[in-house]
Amino acid sequence: MPSDVFVNGLGLTYKGTIGISTATIPDVCKTPSPGGPVPIPYPNIADQSSLKNGTTSVKAHGKMIAVKESQYGRSNGDEAGTAGGVKSSVNMKATDWITYSFDVKMDGKNACRHTDKKFHNNQNTVDLGGNLDPDNPPLGVSPKKWKECIEQHDKYKAIQDEEANHRKAEYDALLKKVEEEIKSKMLIKPVLLTLSERSTFHQINNEKIEKLHDLCEERKKYIEMGCDDIPWPDPKHPTAKGRRTAHWGEYYAMVHRIKKMGRY
Repeated sequence: MPSDVFVNGLGLTYKGTIGISTATIPDVCKTPSPGGPVPIPYPNIADQSSLKNGTTSVKAHGKMIAVKESQYGRSNGDEAGTAGGVKSSVNMKATDWITYSFDVKMDGKNACRHTDKKFHNNQNTVDLGGNLDPDNPPLGVSPKKWKECIEQHDKYKAIQDEEANHRKAEYDALLKKVEEEIKSKMLIKPVLLTLSERSTFHQINNEKIEKLHDLCEERKKYIEMGCDDIPWPDPKHPTAKGRRTAHWGEYYAMVHRIKKMGRY
């Protein structure tokens, strides 16, 4: 989601924000070839999902905050450069902050903000444009469109997280027994659940199915709003078509999951 916590007028970077960093100088990595490793320039992109070495006591919305010496632990885009960066000798590795707040500290360390500059792939290249501030729309995208898509993204992501965590430990334990019953090749199927457990399982299963139906609707709205036309710096799906295909793929995967869960 967009950062709604600000430091020096800039969005604070913490786990759970969008926080995307894209190298502005190519990540030149040695790439295997029949004639030996060849230096080839690659894009390099990282996001907050791999944030590590953040705060442990001060949190933003209960999440770890990025501070001086924090990292995005991994990056993407240079996968083919398996012989490593010309400077770092590795690929797909960490990004480190170059700039940060000089007067605001969290857990005694300088807080990191959106637009702060970063090293990429263990200092093989840099992002001089700065960590993306999701409050600022990409070039050519209206603030209204950007805000609507961010809000819709946050809406379906919240439902997704809610469904995934809904009575998780209890459901997983019961589901394991249900699947063991189904997979049994015995002529007379074993009964591994008590009547009470079976009733509880069906209750949770139905609650999760309801949340998945809501998730399908909200994800479909996001696609139909044309949010995939926004040029997100996404290394996995760099084109609008690729992003739409990925979103529809996830949508139909959820539909399939609902059907499967309905058979329990």
